[in-house]
Amino acid sequence: MEKKKEWAIAQEKITGYIQKLGFDVWKERKINNKRVDILAKKVSREKITYLVFEIKHYNRVHAHNEREFFVQIQDYVKELLLREVARKSAKKVLRDYMFIGYLVFTNDFGLFKNRKKDWKRNFFHQSEKVLREIWRKKVSFFYSTPEFIKRNLVSLGLDLDKQLTLNQLFNCEENK
Repeated sequence: MEKKKEWAIAQEKITGYIQKLGFDVWKERKINNKRVDILAKKVSREKITYLVFEIKHYNRVHAHNEREFFVQIQDYVKELLLREVARKSAKKVLRDYMFIGYLVFTNDFGLFKNRKKDWKRNFFHQSEKVLREIWRKKVSFFYSTPEFIKRNLVSLGLDLDKQLTLNQLFNCEENK
């Protein structure tokens, strides 16, 4: 029971932090009958970024656990990508979208405290050329502890500065 409580606290803290970075956030979101711990979306200059977080609060994380968790987060991102391609077009998704799978270890970490995972299992058949290209160019994965989240997102070129509020925008207009 205590472990679940600590996990929920970690989820709340990460959700609040992602919201402060300007993302819309949903907790315990379902994507094709798969439950994602945190799903976040940000629209900035017609570019759409999705963050898929899986939060793990384990005492000892081994390489085997990391592999299992990584396959899990890959499946979530794949389902999200397919959902967006079905809603829009594959070419629009390739041009305007970015998908980031993020595995967060809140208590103990595995082999590394922070790393970008470059290896990606290719889910798509050779005939699905555009989907393979989206997967290769527009999908990234990270393992880390919470303190590295912002640094890793900035490394992908995301603009995480706060957007102007309406009041700030109107005050700037009046001063001209």
